[in-house]
Amino acid sequence: MKLDLFELPRIRLPMAGLATLFCIIVFQVGPVQSHEDVSSLVEKVLPAVVSLEVMQGSQNQNPQQQEGSPEEWMDQFRNHPFMYDFFRRFFDQEFNNQNQGGTAEQIDEFDIQTTQYPRLGFGSGFIISKDGKLVTNYHVIENATEIKVRMADEDTVYKAEVIGSDPETDISVLQIIDGGEFEFIKFGDSNTVRVGDPVLAIGNPLGVGISASKGIISAKFRTLNGPYDNFFQTDASINLGNSGGPLVNLDGEVIGVNTAIKTSGFSRGSIGVGFSMSSAVVTRVVEDILQDGKVDRGWLGVYISISMDEQNIQRILVDGVFKDGPAREAGILPGDLIVSVNGTEISDIREFVSFVGSMEPGMEVTMELLRGNEHLRLTVTLGNRPQNPGQIMSDEEEYYIEESILGMMFGYTPELDDHVFAKPGTVVNEVLENSPAAEAGIQVLDQVEMVNSEMVVSTSDIRMIVDEAIANNDEEIAFFVVRDGVLIKVIIQLP
Repeated sequence: MKLDLFELPRIRLPMAGLATLFCIIVFQVGPVQSHEDVSSLVEKVLPAVVSLEVMQGSQNQNPQQQEGSPEEWMDQFRNHPFMYDFFRRFFDQEFNNQNQGGTAEQIDEFDIQTTQYPRLGFGSGFIISKDGKLVTNYHVIENATEIKVRMADEDTVYKAEVIGSDPETDISVLQIIDGGEFEFIKFGDSNTVRVGDPVLAIGNPLGVGISASKGIISAKFRTLNGPYDNFFQTDASINLGNSGGPLVNLDGEVIGVNTAIKTSGFSRGSIGVGFSMSSAVVTRVVEDILQDGKVDRGWLGVYISISMDEQNIQRILVDGVFKDGPAREAGILPGDLIVSVNGTEISDIREFVSFVGSMEPGMEVTMELLRGNEHLRLTVTLGNRPQNPGQIMSDEEEYYIEESILGMMFGYTPELDDHVFAKPGTVVNEVLENSPAAEAGIQVLDQVEMVNSEMVVSTSDIRMIVDEAIANNDEEIAFFVVRDGVLIKVIIQLP
């Protein structure tokens, strides 16, 4: 029997089977469709992204004392890759660490720092208005003596000046000088971003020029070190030099400012863990800077920690109160537990600081407090948060401290208004009952001059000497205090 190769068996399929086969063929041979047109998106955004070339003086020599202008130094290093790479490899500074359960390195611009050359840095930024206002990271332009803005075409260069900065969120706003009208990019709503959303990170990584990388939002609400941190985590490649560049969504809107990376081992480049400050934080900062040249935040004037109330509920504990702060004027005292602010209960320190900081200075807020078994409701008029409130406390020591020293509380008390004291931090404002200090005869308004013949100028000095005596198993300690203008010696028994 002869087999005719052209007479193949006929196969009968039901209609459902034909439909299935048809669908399989269509999906197999049809064009692969992408859910976004990345190329068009990059073309749309790219003209608004810039490279920043920042000139700073070296630590040992002022750049104006170098031979040649700052512009010549910038061009020299930019146009001589071998020299640039040499100085980057062998004289680069260590990058700032932001430690949060590991090492998160600040995405610093390239640093060239020697004893003979001025410092040259590279970073990124993006234009937010047609008149040439742009956003970048504060650490990119910190202490800059000259800033050059290189457009995405890499040939057009402008100078820029700083309008204002906010170190606490690492955001700065610059103004391009002597420019025309610019293409710009708008902010998007970072509050609508979901984990898994695709994003693009655009900037000047490693000084190679403006380029784009694609990834997704890996996580939200990440924190590093700042009190107002609200970072997106992304696996879009972010490297040194990307600082200040935009993280954009598929609509071409800025939802974050690329700021930091996390690395491990000897790696100093991207390993897929980058951080971008959310636009919800950045937009408020930018608006304040454009309006006032600085950022104003609400401030209570308290030093806080975490504690539990009698129902074992976590609360914000007031450890200290600034002498002239809003909390002091409203009657808040050390040891108070904060239940709520304007009806909002917050038991996390970072959230509490961010919540209060989001309010305007001068705003009146209602605070619910627990003071022992007493439930209080006080109205506080918020002040303007100092640049570094913690430094004020450590420098002036003009605040209450909850923890006593041998039963003595030090700092400001209303009774001091009628007295002249050089250091309120050495003045006893309260003596606890049945304490070693009370038994020795220490009184309110005693000003401590010496402890064990050592001069003291702050509460910290007193505490250090007492702790040392206790560690040495001493039985007593001598306090020399001024009382009614007379220096007297008081012996206190150590526990």
